[in-house]
Amino acid sequence: MRCVHIHLLLKNKNGVSRFIVMQQAYKYGINGSVQRKGEDAFFIIAEGEEESLEKFVNWCETYQLNFPNCVTIEKKGIMNYKSFDIIRSSGEGH
Repeated sequence: MRCVHIHLLLKNKNGVSRFIVMQQAYKYGINGSVQRKGEDAFFIIAEGEEESLEKFVNWCETYQLNFPNCVTIEKKGIMNYKSFDIIRSSGEGH
């Protein structure tokens, strides 16, 4: 299987938490990170087997079902992440 690395910008229209995104990443065997971008978006770095990554992206798109064009995807080079982490934005509480 081929490993793929993508960046996603996900508009958070349904109140998804970063923890839920992380749970789904673990479910599909995805490594990378999620970080809040402003009040209504997440920046996600996702890396994994192509088929698993496709399922994870489909979950992101399905969660935004009533909000078309809310997921933006960019393919990038492999970085070999070993886990999936929540990144705190500057100014966020501890």
